[in-house]
Amino acid sequence: MPGASLFRMEDGRLRPGLRAILFLALTLVLYYLTVGAFAVWPGALPGRSALVWVGIWRGVQLVILLIVSRFMVVWFDRRSFRTLGLWNYPGFARELAMGAALGSATVTAGAILLLASGRLVIVTWTDNWKETTVAAATGFLLVAIAASWEEILFRGYPFQRLIESLSPVASVAIFSTFFGLMHKSNPDATPLSVANTVIAGTFFAVAYLKTRGLWLPLGFHIAWNYVQGCLFSLPVSGIRMYRPAAILEWRPPVWLSGGGYGLEGSVVTTLLLAALTLWLVRTRRVSPSAAMREVLK
Repeated sequence: MPGASLFRMEDGRLRPGLRAILFLALTLVLYYLTVGAFAVWPGALPGRSALVWVGIWRGVQLVILLIVSRFMVVWFDRRSFRTLGLWNYPGFARELAMGAALGSATVTAGAILLLASGRLVIVTWTDNWKETTVAAATGFLLVAIAASWEEILFRGYPFQRLIESLSPVASVAIFSTFFGLMHKSNPDATPLSVANTVIAGTFFAVAYLKTRGLWLPLGFHIAWNYVQGCLFSLPVSGIRMYRPAAILEWRPPVWLSGGGYGLEGSVVTTLLLAALTLWLVRTRRVSPSAAMREVLK
């Protein structure tokens, strides 16, 4: 049995922190190898075409993440790919549904509060419900792909290995901060919107730690973006979905209404997400399934 060293563990495997860095390096290399192929496509497309383009690009990135994740888990961790927490173990559907219900309820509560306060005002409704319905249906696929990409990148392999290298608290702080900063360049972003994204990242990370699976945070993430962007016609992190059901007008102050960034730029979201995260940390009703505990032994 090989001995431990600065870079390797007693069993010869690279230390978890180094495996996390290797994962990110491989992902970055594959990203730049594929970005050239997409550079020949039109860079600015109108309406639905732009969203389809984003969906295709995010889909390619998602496939890259899954390939690299499987490679790292099997070859470097020497464990089952199921340890990533993204398989159909008993209870996964309940966790996915719970996440979707919490995400939908949180967005709905925030939207109702802002509409009731007059910070959001419905100016007009769409004149083409058929096209809006089609856009809402296709929008779900785009939202699911984008949310899955973010969850696997920020709550998947590198986050899970960093937990082993540092601690859960430090890992949550690091990855949630990066998650927030990644959205800093989005349209109409503000310091408050970045802070809210950090809190959202903390909730997603806690959701993983409570279940050791990715289904609960994934369900919340998809529902949050879909209900906000496709059903309530609000911008999602500053990005408006194509053919919204209604055109809304924001009233100042921006810190309350969210402005052009949407609900995620409002202090109402700060309070809702903070309260929900605190509840998730303290509740005993959410715990890993027996199947996940078994594969993680």
